[in-house]
Amino acid sequence: MKLTVGDIFSGVWEMVIVAWRIMHKWVFYSIVVIAGWASLLLTACTSQPTKTTPGVIVEPVTVNRVQYVPIPEALTDHGEVYVRKDDTIGEYVVSSERNTAALTACYKQLDDIASVQGSQKE
Repeated sequence: MKLTVGDIFSGVWEMVIVAWRIMHKWVFYSIVVIAGWASLLLTACTSQPTKTTPGVIVEPVTVNRVQYVPIPEALTDHGEVYVRKDDTIGEYVVSSERNTAALTACYKQLDDIASVQGSQKE
């Protein structure tokens, strides 16, 4: 019987696969054991709970909370933006005028939103 390189390679490959099947279980088990020991050691390092002194009264702390008012849906509508149909000077003028009006309306909406929320402009 004559051995070829392919036969030798396939035999070696089968040995590598068998070795991996045996070793990967041990690697997994060792990782689990190390993680378990580490968690036990780290839980032993926790500090002791602080004890309160008898007779000391703890005063409650007051926390101020800001509650926002819901904004009306009409103030969150998107404005209309004019898109030019042609590249003519007349269309540039029309789009500039309409978009300036839309921007002005947007600024008015922002001012209305600020007044609803009670914010102050600086």
